[in-house]
Amino acid sequence: MQGNSRILVLSAESVYEQQAQLQVRGHIRKICSQYPDFGAAFKAFGSEKDNLTDHIGASVGKVLVEQGVPLRLVGVQVSNMKPDDSVVEAQVAQKAAAARTAAIKTLTDFLDQDPTGTRKMVYRMQVLQELTRTANANGHNTIFLTDIGGASAGILPLPSGR
Repeated sequence: MQGNSRILVLSAESVYEQQAQLQVRGHIRKICSQYPDFGAAFKAFGSEKDNLTDHIGASVGKVLVEQGVPLRLVGVQVSNMKPDDSVVEAQVAQKAAAARTAAIKTLTDFLDQDPTGTRKMVYRMQVLQELTRTANANGHNTIFLTDIGGASAGILPLPSGR
């Protein structure tokens, strides 16, 4: 409103929002759903052939024509392409699990290379000592009874927690 006269201002943005935005989003989602995962879509983002940006540009132009929107498409560029946070978290968890599995394999391979079993015995004692140390840190007195060393073995030394 200016003074007593009413003036309606139309911007390209308001025309797009009112006449095409929902249809454009739907077409973009349809294009993106054709890729099996984010990695494939990201690869197509910059590829020479089957370019994601080109597909989206053609689809947006088609929507504008079909809807009779009085706008002309000048150019299209896909940007801010990133996977959902839950996808990233799942990928990080998978890599961490693979690293833990590899570490466990390395340790078990190392322990299995000792035909005398000394490495396994020492490792088990260290684990039990650490468990005891952790339990005692909370003010508890913990004693582990174990079969390490067989019937003639001595008592497992407990760390002094205080």
